[in-house]
Amino acid sequence: TVVTGNPALLEGVKGNRFTFLTLHGISTQGSTTGANILKDTYLSLCKGGVDLFTANGLFTANSNYEKNVEFNLLFTEGSIFADSIKDEETYYIAFRPIGFTPVYRFQLSLKNGAHETIATSVGAIVASVSGAVLKKTARIQLYFFNVSGAIPIISGSRFQMIFSKKPDCIYEPYTGGKPSPSPEYPQEIKSAGQSGEIGVTVTGTNLLPFEVGQKGDEFEAFADGVQVDVDRKTDIYAVGRNNGNVESGYDEFALMTAGKYYIYSGTQDVYLYVVVWRKGKNVVLGYSVGTDAEQIEIMDGDKFRIFLRTTAAFKGKVKAMITRTPMNATSYEPYKPAQTLIIPTPNGLPGIPVSSDGNYTDADGRQWVCDEVDFKKGVYVQRIGKRTITSKDVFHKSGMSTDDVNYFSLGNFSLHIGTIGEKDVLMSNCFVAGINHGFGAWGKIFLSSAFDGKVYFSVEAQKYPDEETFKQWAVENGLMFLYQLVDIIETPLAAEELSAYKTLHTYSPTTIVANDAGAGMSVGYKRRK
Repeated sequence: TVVTGNPALLEGVKGNRFTFLTLHGISTQGSTTGANILKDTYLSLCKGGVDLFTANGLFTANSNYEKNVEFNLLFTEGSIFADSIKDEETYYIAFRPIGFTPVYRFQLSLKNGAHETIATSVGAIVASVSGAVLKKTARIQLYFFNVSGAIPIISGSRFQMIFSKKPDCIYEPYTGGKPSPSPEYPQEIKSAGQSGEIGVTVTGTNLLPFEVGQKGDEFEAFADGVQVDVDRKTDIYAVGRNNGNVESGYDEFALMTAGKYYIYSGTQDVYLYVVVWRKGKNVVLGYSVGTDAEQIEIMDGDKFRIFLRTTAAFKGKVKAMITRTPMNATSYEPYKPAQTLIIPTPNGLPGIPVSSDGNYTDADGRQWVCDEVDFKKGVYVQRIGKRTITSKDVFHKSGMSTDDVNYFSLGNFSLHIGTIGEKDVLMSNCFVAGINHGFGAWGKIFLSSAFDGKVYFSVEAQKYPDEETFKQWAVENGLMFLYQLVDIIETPLAAEELSAYKTLHTYSPTTIVANDAGAGMSVGYKRRK
């Protein structure tokens, strides 16, 4: 049986060695249409109970608020918006919770200098406003309404504020109204394993070990849960471990890297919830009640505790779980020790998405031309090359250039691979991959033909009138691109890597294989008959 994805869920496992394990490279980057009109760097916190979370419109509520949270922004051309706001056009506003469904009502209001409401986004509904109104001095107010009187905003809840030229109001980085990646607004390419290594873990479905870290003397921990010895209605906390070394305060789970998880208490009248220490504040991520599983998200740098709280006097055993997969969240399994495999990736593990003819198809059906670490064959398979422009490179201006667009080819560099699907197998931090014979629009990287394989860049002629001007810009801005190699290169894996792989084994009846770099995986195993 073969399973793809990260994590890879192996069900009905016989309990044996893996039949094979292959890691597949994945490279990603942001892209924009230019729809976002809000230059995030101009956001300034005026007052209230939220923090600017990152420079992408995200905010975090840092305590329980039942009052207005206000921001002051001056919507004028040249201050907030670098591109022109036109009086006659319509612009759109939305304010949304991120990663959860709130039980309280909320709204964003845009008010003028006289505190009159000119646009309102209620409960994530998109509101609209004309450019003429938007250019006036405006005060933004965020309102949180506590409906039941007993369910306040959870500290650490994240929200996103979006101003857009499009009514769908999907967030994207601000790029002055231009699509990206582009020479003016590059988008970084991130490849799996670019930090230098990829960690693979093999676990059972339950990631919560009970054997260490508890506080108190009125309960006893076992491998499959916590036995509460007396009727109680108080917390049991710090159930967890950090590489077996439990200290006072917050104990970080060695297994729980950044990502989404599901928590499950499995016992009626018992809450299981997670509290993290994030940016100097306690943040409650969510809680599971009885047999209801709850999704949580761990972020890089989180330190956290696992809490058990009874809603009534309780005596008995709690069989709690933390799992990566929702389908097993309510099917309890005892904790099993994690197995770890560290794979060196000094050059990362890149991969380029394609419409067809890829060597890997992920769990969502998307195809990739990518590098692979194949433990069955014992080789690193390289299909992707990387080129960063330096001062030694030479460019040539094409005779197909026009008054508006110049085409510069990279000298002494040919690929000879033609076109796969709808675009060439190329990926750049400053250019969008175009189709073969892609003359026409600027901002593209493409091959001139399937025969000579010259790599071309199309740019605005007025900004880049000649080869030297373009080369100087390319070197100063770190222009780079990924491409498909003409010939596949296979390199034997180190004996230490192969030996470590051979020690891995599956857990019956369920095994979860995950990696910490977002790489694709194909895992083979034997099922029970």
